[in-house]
Amino acid sequence: MNYKRELQKIERHRTRYYPAMKFIMDLHAAGADLPVDITDSGETFILLELLDIGYIDPDALVVQRGISSITHVYYTGRYPLTPAGEAMLMHRRRGMMERLTALMNYLLRH
Repeated sequence: MNYKRELQKIERHRTRYYPAMKFIMDLHAAGADLPVDITDSGETFILLELLDIGYIDPDALVVQRGISSITHVYYTGRYPLTPAGEAMLMHRRRGMMERLTALMNYLLRH
């Protein structure tokens, strides 16, 4: 087992967390008609993973299950992030701002 390669896969997978969290926060900010069916959004499985990790509040999503699969996922309109989710989101945004600042400094010098 190549641990370095496995860690790279995990890091690549974690890059999908931010767009999914942004999606659910955009739904919260939009104040859409509730509940919102997000089953076909493309972010569904990542949102369920974030729910399992503890970044998404369990009361913010309703998961309907069939016999052996998930049939629907609904957003209830409740604030979606837990304190751990907020911390992860702010850490990600801070990292993006630092990279953007470094790029701007580089471009201004050259």
